[in-house]
Amino acid sequence: MKESIDLEKPVTYTAPYNWWKKSRAIFQLVGKELIKKLGPVRILDLGCGKGNDIFALNSLYGKKYKIEFTGLDLSPKFIETANEYKSLHNLSNFNFLADNVEKAGLKGESFDIIICSELLEHLTQPEICIKRAYDLVKKGGAVIFTTPNKGNMFARVGRVFWQFLRKGKVNETDFVPQQFVPEFGLGHVSVKDYREWIGMFRKAGFKIEKVRRGAAVCGGTNFDSHPLLFGLLLVTDVIMDYLPFTAGWAEQNIFLLRKL
Repeated sequence: MKESIDLEKPVTYTAPYNWWKKSRAIFQLVGKELIKKLGPVRILDLGCGKGNDIFALNSLYGKKYKIEFTGLDLSPKFIETANEYKSLHNLSNFNFLADNVEKAGLKGESFDIIICSELLEHLTQPEICIKRAYDLVKKGGAVIFTTPNKGNMFARVGRVFWQFLRKGKVNETDFVPQQFVPEFGLGHVSVKDYREWIGMFRKAGFKIEKVRRGAAVCGGTNFDSHPLLFGLLLVTDVIMDYLPFTAGWAEQNIFLLRKL
């Protein structure tokens, strides 16, 4: 028996906004990379899930550029769903693999752009995935990583604010990132401060070209019942995107890396 849906229950505003902002950043960065390319472009999505990001990229840029997409994910269920969508829409420029990035047999320096979104935090040894991405991307190619930021200053300030309003009582669900879902495998086992990620990327050989902010918070419950505060949060978040030294004031970061 399916559970009934409570239409009166408020939507968690922060989570959809977080995912929209992350996806928008990826699409913009890929679009700028495509402008530089003269011939066919190969794009790899590590931890592609059901292929949502690369299917969206194909819709946005597939008519203007010749792009070959490869999606890799550990979940056979997700890859099956992606292949069903591929067949339904007759998308011959997609290839999906249910495998580990180390064992998939992908040729080194064979991709122009690599996307790895919301995967690193699920790996016990994320440095292996980072190094593999470096090996797979062509010289001069771009790698886009997105991952939560453990040291989110906005969330820290927010906890103090809500604690003050509640006269010292702390709600553990405030400013909590999205939690573990069984079919995704491991939960968030490698959440790091954005500066730690930068150090790991440089150690692998990457040049850091850009660090973008994700949403200020994600998954907190307070804004569900305070839509006006959520509106104020959105305005503040947009302003912070244009200010320097605000990369740490975000629940998530988007990194544009270059292999020289």
